[in-house]
Amino acid sequence: MEAGRKEKGIFIDISQFGLKIAGKSENAVLYELDDKDGYGKMLVYRLFPGIEIYYNDYNTNFDFAGKFDLNDYIELSYTHEGTYEFELKDNRCIYIGEGEFIAFYNIFESLRSRFPQKIYKGFEIMFDINTINKSLKDYFKEFSIDLSRIIESLCVDGNIFVLKGNDEIQNILEKIYYSDPFRQPAYIKLKVLELLHLLSNGITAEIEYKCRYYEKYTVLKVKHVKEHLTEELSRHITIEQLAKEHKITKTMLKTCFKDIYGLPPYEYLKKIRMNHAAVLIKQGKYLIGEVGGMVGYQNASKFSSAFKDVMGMTPREYGKRYR
Repeated sequence: MEAGRKEKGIFIDISQFGLKIAGKSENAVLYELDDKDGYGKMLVYRLFPGIEIYYNDYNTNFDFAGKFDLNDYIELSYTHEGTYEFELKDNRCIYIGEGEFIAFYNIFESLRSRFPQKIYKGFEIMFDINTINKSLKDYFKEFSIDLSRIIESLCVDGNIFVLKGNDEIQNILEKIYYSDPFRQPAYIKLKVLELLHLLSNGITAEIEYKCRYYEKYTVLKVKHVKEHLTEELSRHITIEQLAKEHKITKTMLKTCFKDIYGLPPYEYLKKIRMNHAAVLIKQGKYLIGEVGGMVGYQNASKFSSAFKDVMGMTPREYGKRYR
């Protein structure tokens, strides 16, 4: 999410997004989303002069829009759960999925950002380069951290990069996500410094780059496909039929769908079907075979296998446990 900086104070002002201050201390601000259709909260914590971390927990279809008012900055954003969609000014969209992180360098404005799966959990780290150069330059030198080198290694083809970290990077990012900034601020600072040290010293050569841009009209087609897939769960339709109907290639449909929703179309549909089946089984109104038919499975064995793949137990086991 992008926003303007307050004239006074240490935090980027994100109130323009509908987020309201719910709590405040010397080094932290807690924002909550004012949204009747969901909820959201963001905890902003000051780690160092010029470095702030934003912990996010959202379950909403809310659209965010705004821009930064910083002269020189880097943003690293990590997704723990869900998908983060960025719609840029040139009508292209990019996505950051689970286990991925995105690097922005001086991208000052996007039209919209949203969460296609509604759920989003993760964090961003903001680096105000001018403030860091004034306050932390010698400190960073001791840790062999060079922001210019990080920018050069990441910014090969442009100013936005979606990256899939190796195990070492992934481990650091997950530890930062699960840490409490009020109880473990020193630990988070160490992990952020460790991350910057690795990014400054050759680790980027081991990172998988995945930055695919999609035209907005393609994204709208794929989102319509998702609605088509899920509007009648008992219906059977092929990828070929969907691609032809929406005038999109099968390859683009499958690739874009997975980036937006985290799973290929059929895997996504199976997850939706099994979650709905679980609701029907809990209600106790239908036989297991009837539930299978209601979500598109006429074969009881195939339904049981699909249900176990998603829910971790057979429909009968689920019914005994949760009815």
